[in-house]
Amino acid sequence: MTIKTTWITTTIPAIPIVTDTETSRIFDDIIDYAIHLQERDFLSYVYVRNEICHLILFYKHLKRLNISVRDVTNETLKKFRDDDLDRLKAKSLVSEKKLKRVVNSHLSRVYNFYHWYQGQHNSLNLIGSSDCAITSDPSKKQRRTNSTYDHTRAYPLNFRRIGRSSKHATEHSATEKEVAYIESYFRKAEDKFIAERNSLIMAIANTVGFRRASINSLRCDQFSEEILKHAFDEYIIIKPDEQKFDANVNYKFPILLAYRISDFIKNIRDKWLLEKGINRAVTLDRLFLSSRNGHPLNHTSISDIFGEAFKSMSSSSPRTSIHSLRRKFANDAIAKNFEQRVELKLDVSDASICAAVSMELGQSNPDSIHAYISRIQQQMVNKLHENKNEVIKTLFEENIRLKEEIDRIKKGIT
Repeated sequence: MTIKTTWITTTIPAIPIVTDTETSRIFDDIIDYAIHLQERDFLSYVYVRNEICHLILFYKHLKRLNISVRDVTNETLKKFRDDDLDRLKAKSLVSEKKLKRVVNSHLSRVYNFYHWYQGQHNSLNLIGSSDCAITSDPSKKQRRTNSTYDHTRAYPLNFRRIGRSSKHATEHSATEKEVAYIESYFRKAEDKFIAERNSLIMAIANTVGFRRASINSLRCDQFSEEILKHAFDEYIIIKPDEQKFDANVNYKFPILLAYRISDFIKNIRDKWLLEKGINRAVTLDRLFLSSRNGHPLNHTSISDIFGEAFKSMSSSSPRTSIHSLRRKFANDAIAKNFEQRVELKLDVSDASICAAVSMELGQSNPDSIHAYISRIQQQMVNKLHENKNEVIKTLFEENIRLKEEIDRIKKGIT
């Protein structure tokens, strides 16, 4: 089944036209649901587009089973969950636990859709806490909840014990050794433009912690000579055109890195365009360009670039990507913030560090970095223990040496 989605973004809210290309059927419910999410839940177009994209996976599943939207039961959802997991396992090397988190995300969207659907069509006994085709307590349906019990009642068929609520559930974070290796790996490229472009992308991810899309949305005019000339601080203010959930956050961008970008634009990027005879108009003033045609680089191309770089070092973490540099930035920022607070005798609670570091990361929800803080604090405790043990070992060895020296002196006296 092929479902085609065309978004009309000239309207407010944006409207998806979702059609079955085989039967020319239009899925009115998906269209109405997208409008509802934007008008009633005040969700951004980017967020809703993602919701609809994943909901269409479920519609394809129903088509294969020849089941209508109204005839779905718990068994239907369970089969969708299991089939979705099998589909992901067939195309990914990621651990099953991580894939189950993705499946849960898909299934949760289906539950949310049906709570809306029942009210929209005045359906009875379709979805509810008991005696319904689909079991889900609507009073516990929350987009975010800290209660595992509430989440289970809202989404009872979601996979359990997958680390969803664990504060220790973190992904791979790049190390200094890996960063040094990848820098060397990029510099081996024969094309100077490609080498400097890739190295600069990594420098931004490692130094500022931007997400992939935010890095790729940077424009040359944001680093113009005029802007840098009037910069009197150690940083300039940058607002990436593309931010998660259409956020509108300004970031402090280190001035030295900004000067390096300016140098890249003048001495490498612009010269490369001239040598290739590429019209500047096709670049849309974007900082990072495709080495093939000079068009703005695709987000997926950045993932491929870093995926290959990590793969070349035989990284033990499957599908390690550029996002691991953002995790490294988060870890470094937490450690630095913690050390500064200890030195100044300020509050070092998780809440305080979350609030401070989440601003640097552009996180709308400070709780989302609890996992990083827990891990960094444990690492720092381990480091303190190691240092303490090293001091004790040194003192112990020194005591033995002094005792032997005293024994030799006594023997000389006698």
